[in-house]
Amino acid sequence: MKEEYSEYPLDFEGLHFVRIIARYEKGLADFVVIYFAIERNGRMPLVTYDSSHGFFHKDLRYLPRGSIGRKMKLPDFSVKDLLAFAIEDVHRNWQKYYSEYRHEKEATKP
Repeated sequence: MKEEYSEYPLDFEGLHFVRIIARYEKGLADFVVIYFAIERNGRMPLVTYDSSHGFFHKDLRYLPRGSIGRKMKLPDFSVKDLLAFAIEDVHRNWQKYYSEYRHEKEATKP
């Protein structure tokens, strides 16, 4: 199985970026898309797309584990179309995800 890694910034400062890992076996077989924000504590993965639970899903990692809306199953599209969907979603919505993350972080402060 061949793997390709790519990473690109979402903003001019390089504080927000997306990492893509694509796995090929006679065509695209699997992928992981991760949106990261750089904070004082390092890279914070905020949104991931993958098939780690046996199905393709989006995981809003800034929401508490087990909360409604944290994991969302993706539609039954081809792997290629799901990858394109994931990349497009992060590209269009990273600012919204970051705002939700900051709001969640403030709401859970002691």
